[in-house]
Amino acid sequence: MTTVAVAETTDVSAYQPNDRDKALRRVGSLTVGGVAGVVAVTGALSAVSAAGFAAATTASTPVERVPPIPPETTPVQLARPTPAVVIKVVHVPAGSAGVASRGSSGISAPRRAPAGSGSSAPPPPPPPPPACHSTPSHPC
Repeated sequence: MTTVAVAETTDVSAYQPNDRDKALRRVGSLTVGGVAGVVAVTGALSAVSAAGFAAATTASTPVERVPPIPPETTPVQLARPTPAVVIKVVHVPAGSAGVASRGSSGISAPRRAPAGSGSSAPPPPPPPPPACHSTPSHPC
């Protein structure tokens, strides 16, 4: 049966005020019982979890004081030393240019520029002007 069918077959006029009061007392007692049960279960679970943690009590062991820690001096940062410039000059004899001989470092003499690549090439063109971003206060 659906709720509509139940509502149509239920005779509402047969209910008395005592029936209503009885139902309200039942709902109230179920609510109080439910809250009391939840409180009891919460208390039991907290007691079980508290028993699971092993903690020293004040009566069983005396409290040991933590030894004082002496203060340390503030660290001081030293100034950076001036950097030392190391210049290493390597002289390569003219007879060994381009030839890696035994004991040489493999440094060769500077190359000469090709014959046709003098300064006859024109310089590159200048860059294009920047794009214009016109605004009412700054027209191009």
